[in-house]
Amino acid sequence: MEKEFTLNMVKDVLKYIAEKNHFFVSEAHLQTEFTIAAAKLFPNNRYYPELVPSKVPDKYFEKFGEKGTHFDLLIKTNNQKVLIEFKYITNTYANIVDGMWLQVKSHMAMDIRRYDCWKDIERIELFSKEQDSDVDYGYFVLITNVPALWNQPGTNSLDAEFHIENGTHLAGTRNWRQGAAKGTTKGRENLIETTNDYVFKYDNFYNFGGSHGEFKSLVVEIE
Repeated sequence: MEKEFTLNMVKDVLKYIAEKNHFFVSEAHLQTEFTIAAAKLFPNNRYYPELVPSKVPDKYFEKFGEKGTHFDLLIKTNNQKVLIEFKYITNTYANIVDGMWLQVKSHMAMDIRRYDCWKDIERIELFSKEQDSDVDYGYFVLITNVPALWNQPGTNSLDAEFHIENGTHLAGTRNWRQGAAKGTTKGRENLIETTNDYVFKYDNFYNFGGSHGEFKSLVVEIE
């Protein structure tokens, strides 16, 4: 399939945002800025935030719940439907931007954050592969200033199968290792199953300087 909203187009939108030195104060802010920039750069598409694809198999409601069938952004091109999910995972950081004091809070507990990233990838992959869902492909977009996400963590951690560092991630079933606390896995007990192999490559996004001032982006193409 020749994609009408390509990986390079996603990266062009992120580059456009980064060049304007946007400082996101929340994940919702990231979603909004991306949608505005995408509509400006590629005005022939239609952009629908927080939308459920027109057709959702009943088994997906059973697996993810009603909330899990919503996606951050649906892009309608001439002939295709494209899903995008965003994650904005941060260490505590504050800076003066545009004369305003802006800050982001810490989203630590990286084990559950990694799980949530894989859950988004799994959901987009499932909807893309299910003919009845009327979705063609999608992208997972992560912006972060947490080096523990893009660097190789310890392989003995209880969330080792959910790591999202630079490199190759093979298809298969992902689960918590034995010993993971119930408080950690609560609401995240389901196995993550993907049928695609993925190569994660983080790019520099922007650097405001100082501790935790370096932000990187990850775009995962899902089909």
